[in-house]
Amino acid sequence: MNPNRLKGAALGNIMVDFQLDEMQTMLKELAHEFAVDEIRPKAEHWDEESVYPIETIRQAHEMGLLNLHIPEAYGGAGLGSLEEVLVNEELAWGDPGFATAAYATALACAPIITGATEEQKNIWLRKVTEEGALASYAITEPGAGSDVAALKTTAISDGDEYVLNGSKMWITGAGYADFFFVLAKTDPNAGYRGMSGFIVEKDTPGFTLGKKETNMGQRCSDTRSPVTQVGITFIRILLFYCIWQLKECFHLLLPVFHIGIVFFIQRICKDGEAHCCVASTTCISLGCNFCLTSPSSAKVL
Repeated sequence: MNPNRLKGAALGNIMVDFQLDEMQTMLKELAHEFAVDEIRPKAEHWDEESVYPIETIRQAHEMGLLNLHIPEAYGGAGLGSLEEVLVNEELAWGDPGFATAAYATALACAPIITGATEEQKNIWLRKVTEEGALASYAITEPGAGSDVAALKTTAISDGDEYVLNGSKMWITGAGYADFFFVLAKTDPNAGYRGMSGFIVEKDTPGFTLGKKETNMGQRCSDTRSPVTQVGITFIRILLFYCIWQLKECFHLLLPVFHIGIVFFIQRICKDGEAHCCVASTTCISLGCNFCLTSPSSAKVL
């Protein structure tokens, strides 16, 4: 019997092994080194000045630390949620706001992975993996969040185009995104079955952005305001930009929400000063560093 499995947990007759393999360990160490060298030294400045860390996000992309779940067929690493969480946890150790900003694109790519055609995947996933494009997940509205069936944004078919109209709010990374995954009602009377998903590029005529929200924490993460909102005013997009068809949409949306929940829970458990679960590791690290460098630490209490 593998002695490492003794460190796991028994679930009935199944032994779950919590040991990381060699690749996962190296990936976690690489992410931690990046957090030490490139994130932690800049985190205070980013937070105080509400600076979006675009250059450091690009560095993380070049090092292969972002969007690990994109399949190899489209230029990605083809890894799973566990590897994503291991990396994001270390980035959040450096600065939780950076982790949120850097991983917004991963959530926006998930619906493309689960529901787009091969042609669509080759276009937008490769924009991320090969060009370093950023994306945002635009679902939340003034009157709809977790209850996505309540959203009011509509997409009306008109020949070979859809006409989208509505507004989104609290969209992470919106100010720097190159494209957006937008959920809209193609049949307003069909509830969950009446939704479709679309790709909207940032320079689409009629697509507007509001001011950056002043967050209570994680201020380097760009979140668009509930006052001016992300406006979608009668914009026209080709049918090709519809990646999720009517009736299939909610079925495809569920695994995307599951991915989002994984990152949300992970971040709650690691988000430095903003939360107080596993965040103790960050506080202890900062506290020890202060004690070792403070002149008063040489005195015996």
